[in-house]
Amino acid sequence: MKSTSKQTLATDLVTLKTGLTANLTAGETIILGGATYTVPQLTAAIDGFLAEQAKTVTAKNAYTVAVANEKASNASARALRSLLQGYASTRYGKDNPILSQFGFPPANPKKPSTAVKAVAVLKNKATRADRGTTGKAAKAKIKGSVDPSILATLTGEAPPAPAAGGAPNGGTQSALATAAHAGPTGEVQGK
Repeated sequence: MKSTSKQTLATDLVTLKTGLTANLTAGETIILGGATYTVPQLTAAIDGFLAEQAKTVTAKNAYTVAVANEKASNASARALRSLLQGYASTRYGKDNPILSQFGFPPANPKKPSTAVKAVAVLKNKATRADRGTTGKAAKAKIKGSVDPSILATLTGEAPPAPAAGGAPNGGTQSALATAAHAGPTGEVQGK
């Protein structure tokens, strides 16, 4: 009969040993597989097989206890590590790179939500409108004008001749005033 499990084999070996000692005398010899054995030699061989099985059972039990101890130890270790991570984060800051020296990754900066970004854009536009600031393209379109008489003084050239209005600043103000009061035919009204 073929034994399929360790327990069945152990039970079979114990039964075999009991049968040998109960039914055969110690001085009898048995020929098995071309070798001669006495009953004490056979029972000693069976005891050796059973001892090896007992070792694995003992080792398995010790392993089971060791695994249970390791699980308990790991739970305690994780709790201690978590407490130390909290301490280090509090002491040095959650995003301090020194945390990596303790084996803790620094906290990733939080990304603002879409709503926060939209509010920021609206605030930026409102602030620019209140301050009157413009972007690069709008600033490039703005060109300053200098009074021609001052420009002539600085460059050393003769000031341009006054325009038809005879204004001392080269007629710029007079020309603007005249254009403002001109009628549809170009005639100055109200003067």
